[in-house]
Amino acid sequence: MPIFYGFLDGDLFGPKTLDAYLEGRLAAATKAVEDTADTHLLADPEEVAGQLISRYEIEPLRVDYSSAEATQPSEGMDGEDRLSVIVPFTGDAELLRRDAHHRSIKGTIRAQVVEDTDESRIVYWVTGRPLTAIRVRNQMDETHQMLRSAIEWTNRLVADWNATLVTTLTDAARLRAARLARLQDLAANLPIPIRASRDHAVPIPVQPREMPARDLVAPVSRPNGRPEQWMLEEDIYEDVLEKLELFAAAVGRLPVTMAGLGEVDYRNIALVVLNSNFHLSGARGEVFNGLGKSDVAVPWRGRNAFIGEFKKWDGPKVVTDGVSQLFTYLTWHDTKAALVLFIKERNASELIEKADKAIRDHPLFEVTLPSPEPDTRRNYKLLSPTDDQRRVHLALLPVVITKSIPNADPDLLQNLQ
Repeated sequence: MPIFYGFLDGDLFGPKTLDAYLEGRLAAATKAVEDTADTHLLADPEEVAGQLISRYEIEPLRVDYSSAEATQPSEGMDGEDRLSVIVPFTGDAELLRRDAHHRSIKGTIRAQVVEDTDESRIVYWVTGRPLTAIRVRNQMDETHQMLRSAIEWTNRLVADWNATLVTTLTDAARLRAARLARLQDLAANLPIPIRASRDHAVPIPVQPREMPARDLVAPVSRPNGRPEQWMLEEDIYEDVLEKLELFAAAVGRLPVTMAGLGEVDYRNIALVVLNSNFHLSGARGEVFNGLGKSDVAVPWRGRNAFIGEFKKWDGPKVVTDGVSQLFTYLTWHDTKAALVLFIKERNASELIEKADKAIRDHPLFEVTLPSPEPDTRRNYKLLSPTDDQRRVHLALLPVVITKSIPNADPDLLQNLQ
């Protein structure tokens, strides 16, 4: 069955400028040098530069006009005949949407840019009243000539930019490596000892563990120059949850201190725990922030790599609403989340089971994942509400706060243990 493309993106090569795209990509590449872990850069700045060049260089456009195909001709508006011409291409599709000031082009190209992992293509309409084979050929020749001129101009600018990228990133990596080496030499020759980084940690009721200095997130390669996705590495996600579990244990051991605190207070203490224990390569933005009323997020380059929500138990509905609220924060890119549930009532084990059931009854629930210590953490996989192909990992972290019994007889307390 022929494929019919019933809508078009608009004019190719506009309205946004190619200059803005190139400038933004070069800025992001340069920042990536600054975000690279010190140890990696010191070990081999040339390799770091090479990896970043491969990541950020722009693939020029190449159109395979000889493989063009047409859809079945059909009736258009007002008695017009029309068909779609499908032309495969490779390269960064964003270049087709950017104005590169093509002075040699007269007219506009109305087309749709279709990106797939196996094949990307340009789709445009050919129309006529009536439509004949000669008119199809003439319109194709005219459109293809306009494409050739525009792409030739664009690729010339891209080639110059790629050369600039190589020079810029190589110089930036060498300069930063030299700066780091100089600082290392300075540290080695100071007349006084350097204070250990762990001494800078804020005193908190959680045993701190040194976090290795490395990038917070890992790039996921995308074909045809599509924007990179960033997601929290699995081991970092586990480290974050471990810190939250330690935080929960500390809270549980201090019932008198914690009894008068509210959700926001617990969240703020958790922020202190997380920020004082994670040293994230010094990159700006890699900090734990409070968003809204009670959630915790790790932002990265305008996206959230991790989202956590704090709730106080007040029935299963709190858990259901908490999960739904988490999904209002999650974007298409977000895949890691946690629900921290504070339980002050007695019979905590029963309430944890009710919370577990509330999550499994949630409309987005898919499957329960292994939970080695179900009293302190339970793991789930949920469907994305916006994409059937995406899944979100959710951890439930119960925080049990034992209620104190005022004026209780010691023998009674002994019997309750």
